[in-house]
Amino acid sequence: MQTAFSDNYTCNCLLKHYKRSRENKKIITPKKRKGKKMKAKKIASVLMLIGMFVVVALLSSCEKQEVEEVVVTSSDQQAGEQASPDSSVALRAATLASDVTYYSTPGVGVWTANSSRNLPIKGICGTAEGGVIKARVTRQVNGTFEVEIIKQNRGFFLGMGVAYIKAGSPCGGIASQKSYSAFSQSIKLSFSATFNTGYVHFYPMVIDGKTGVRYYAEPILVYTYPLFNSKGSYTQGEELATANGVVVKAAGKGLYDANKLSVQCTEFCNRYYSQVYKKNIVNKGKNGGHGRDWYREASAKGLDAFPNSGSVAPRPGDILCFTGGPGGYGHVAIIMEVTNTYVRLVHQNMGLVEDGKPETDWHEPVGAKLDYDYRTKTISSPENYTVKGWLRMPMY
Repeated sequence: MQTAFSDNYTCNCLLKHYKRSRENKKIITPKKRKGKKMKAKKIASVLMLIGMFVVVALLSSCEKQEVEEVVVTSSDQQAGEQASPDSSVALRAATLASDVTYYSTPGVGVWTANSSRNLPIKGICGTAEGGVIKARVTRQVNGTFEVEIIKQNRGFFLGMGVAYIKAGSPCGGIASQKSYSAFSQSIKLSFSATFNTGYVHFYPMVIDGKTGVRYYAEPILVYTYPLFNSKGSYTQGEELATANGVVVKAAGKGLYDANKLSVQCTEFCNRYYSQVYKKNIVNKGKNGGHGRDWYREASAKGLDAFPNSGSVAPRPGDILCFTGGPGGYGHVAIIMEVTNTYVRLVHQNMGLVEDGKPETDWHEPVGAKLDYDYRTKTISSPENYTVKGWLRMPMY
């Protein structure tokens, strides 16, 4: 829709009406008597004035039409955003007040990995089943992502239902939702990222309108770069980033403090599960305990434990448990991402990455990497630590 008139359009508009006025002037021929000639001149002058008024009126009308078109477009845009956050108008119009740049994994056009029927995800809102849907980002405009959801077998959704994008977990906040009709083969909806530094997992989901069964796709990881506020020195308790909305804090000047309870690695994992999963995992009578004890105390926390190099692969949101380290106190971290060759972590109180010491690279508070072999389901242990395994919300 053209919302502003070009110079050519204006010139054509004037020329068109000027020609009409000239044609109107010629209706009196020069062969008439003098009196009639005078009368003809007067008539021609009047007609010329009328023609000029017509041109001005038409231009005014054109300007009015332009304004009305803009208003209608704006109105439609607002209605579209309110009624359906997946609308293309909303996607085009999406802008952010800040200069944050967002990225996603998988990237635009790449499907999420197929989820497994053998891996239901339990939460406070119920259980979400795997093995049915997958999703991909089809477009990104600034912080707004358009997502397409289909069945893993590329079949049809036989009944009507509702599609969602959930933030943080399958029971997290609703970032977007859209009803779909029976025999839909593809569902498109969009969501917007609004955090400043860090990452959020966005879970594409559908709820079958007839059975009420909830299905999830593997999450789309949306993140910023850099992943955290990186500098040489910090204030204790300073915010470094957010992980699914949970603040990651600086433990001290050098991102380490051996004694302050409010900035320990265990404090972060307790707070993460409380905020993201609404689950209290603090052992009764303890402030959080030492990281070395978490794996063997999984049942006391109401969590399932899976050994490193076992039969169950790690997932985003799992708690990675270590023994060893300074003083033998161990360590715990939240798994941010799992690929075929590495995992990424988010954690507190590990210290700074030191130049010339690659063994400290995994100290990064957000996005720290450890090698992973998907075939043996083994996460490599960093220097002076041993990876015992990972903890997870029970499946049933």
